[in-house]
Amino acid sequence: MSCRTTTLNAFTTNTASTSSIAVVNPSSLLISNISPNSFLAIGNGRIRRRIGGGSSITNPNFRNHVVGGGNKKLLGCSFVAYAGFLELPLLPFPSEQVLVPSEAKTLHLFEARYLKLLDESLFKKKKLFVHFVLDPIVVSSMSKEASFAAKYGCLVAIEKVEQLDVGALVSIRGIGRVTLVKFAKVEPFLEGIVLPLQDNVPQNASEISSKVQELKEALHGLNSLEIKLKARKDEPLQTQTANSLEWALQEPFLDCEEAFIPSFAERVSFAGLQNLSGSTQSEMTELQNEKLKAMDVKACLADKDAKALRCQKLLVEEDEAAQRRVTLRVLVVLVLSEAKTLHLFEARYLKLLDESLFKKKKLFVHFVLDPIVVSSMSKEASFAAKYGCLVAIEKVEQLDVGALVSIRGIGRVTLVKFAKVEPFLEGIVLPLQDNVPQNASEISSKVQELKEALHGLNSLEIKLKARKDEPLQTQTANSLEWALQEPFLGCEEAFIPSFAERVSFAGLQNLSGSTQSEMTELQNEKLKAMDVKETLERVENCLSFIKNRVSMTAAKLAIQSLNMQ
Repeated sequence: MSCRTTTLNAFTTNTASTSSIAVVNPSSLLISNISPNSFLAIGNGRIRRRIGGGSSITNPNFRNHVVGGGNKKLLGCSFVAYAGFLELPLLPFPSEQVLVPSEAKTLHLFEARYLKLLDESLFKKKKLFVHFVLDPIVVSSMSKEASFAAKYGCLVAIEKVEQLDVGALVSIRGIGRVTLVKFAKVEPFLEGIVLPLQDNVPQNASEISSKVQELKEALHGLNSLEIKLKARKDEPLQTQTANSLEWALQEPFLDCEEAFIPSFAERVSFAGLQNLSGSTQSEMTELQNEKLKAMDVKACLADKDAKALRCQKLLVEEDEAAQRRVTLRVLVVLVLSEAKTLHLFEARYLKLLDESLFKKKKLFVHFVLDPIVVSSMSKEASFAAKYGCLVAIEKVEQLDVGALVSIRGIGRVTLVKFAKVEPFLEGIVLPLQDNVPQNASEISSKVQELKEALHGLNSLEIKLKARKDEPLQTQTANSLEWALQEPFLGCEEAFIPSFAERVSFAGLQNLSGSTQSEMTELQNEKLKAMDVKETLERVENCLSFIKNRVSMTAAKLAIQSLNMQ
C-alpha cells in the first residue's frame, strides 16, 4: 500500500473495476443470441504495458492514438452528422456500468467486432462512439417476453489507445448525454442515431453560478482528503475526482455540433460522481444510484422535440435502407428441427460453449432482438428478446482457432428474465408449445399430406446442381428425419414439441441454389410459423409453402435440363 502525496496535471484514464453479482437459478437454461448485440468484457484499467509504434489491429493504418496526436487529417471520413443528431457506433453495457459525462474509463478491447468498432470510431467517426446500458422494462402486464430499453446513453471520446499483443487498451472520456432513437445497423457492431440531451436553460444564472462555485470548492476539499488515504500501488497519483473536475473546468474541443457539448455548469455537476479509493460495496452501490439519478434529470423538451422532428424527417427518407438492414436481424431466426453450424472463436462464446457442454446438458437458447414500441411518447430505442429456440449441441469439432459447433433447434421458448450478463447472457425461459388440438384426426391427415409433400420436394431437390461443399443429404431431408423421431433430451417434457408440431417446421429449410428473394420469403415463413399457436394452421401454411416450392424446383430442373442439352 502507498500514500498519495501529489496530483498530476495530466489525463489519467484508469478506473477501478466493479464486479457484478448475479444469482443464477440452477434450473435455468443457458441463453445466447450469438449476435452483435452482446456485452463487452471490461479491463480493470491498471495494465501499464505499452508497445510503441504498434502495428494494425484490424486496420493496416492503425497506430497508437492519443487525443491531439497522430495524424490530424482523417481520410475517407464517413462521419454522419445531420442537423441535431449523429450516427455513431454503439457499445452496450449492463445496467450497473453507467458512464456519466466527465468520467474516464479504460476498456480492454480484444474481440473482433469491438476492434472493428474501434477502427470505425478512430478513422471514420472522429474518435467518437456511444456508451449505453440495457435497462429492463415492462412493455405490458400481459407480456411474458423479456424487454429492455437502450438507456443512459453517453457520447464518448477516445483519448488514448495502447496496442497490446491481444487487442488494445482504450482510454475513453464521457462527454455528454445522448438519447438513442434508432438502430442503423447491427453487423459487425451496433450503430445508431442519437440526439443530444442537455439540461434546461436556467432562469437564474447567478444562483447556478454560486452553486457551481460551492460544488467546485467541495470537490477540491474532497480531493485534498482523498489523496491522504492509503491507495493501491497501481492506482494513479491523480484521483478520479480531480481528473474529472480538471476536464470539466476546460472547454471540450470536439469536432461535432455544439448541442452535444454540455454547459460548464452541467459538466461540473457530474464531476463529483466518481469512485473513491477503498470504496465499499455499499458505497459503490450508492454511487451508481446517484449516477442514474443524475442521468435522468430532464432535458430541454422544446429544443429536444424540435431536433426530434428533424431527425424523424430524415429517418422516413431512410426507411427503404432501414428495411434492408432489418433483414440482417431476421436472417438469424432459428426454427425447431433446423440444423446449423456455428464457428465460435470469441472468448465469451467459448465460455458459453463450455457451460453448455458440461453444466447445461448440451443446451442453450438461440434468440433475436426485435425492435418494439413501448409508447408513442418514448424516443428511446427499445427491443424484446423474441423468437427463442431451445438448442441442443449435436457435435463439436475443435479447430486451431475456436470450434465448429453443430446445433439443432428443439422447441420454442419464451425468455422471461435475464439472470446474468457476464461473461455471457444467461436467463430463465419457459416452454412455448401449440395449443392442444380439438380435432386430432384432421391434424393427423394434414401431417401425413405434409410429409408426402416434403418427400416429393426432397426427391426433386437432390437432382438440382449443388455446390461441391454441400452435404449429400438436403436440409429438408435432415430436418424431416429428426422430426419423425422422438427427441431424447435431458430436460422437462414440456420443452419437447409434439410430433405434429415438429413436422410442421421441417419444411422451413433452405433449398440448394435459392435466390435472395426466395431466402427472404423463407425467412418470412419462419417468422410466421414461430408466431402461430395452432398446429393445424401452421401445417396448412407450410403445406401451401411446400407446394409452391415443388413447382419452383420443378421449373428449375426443367431449365437445368435444357442447359445440359
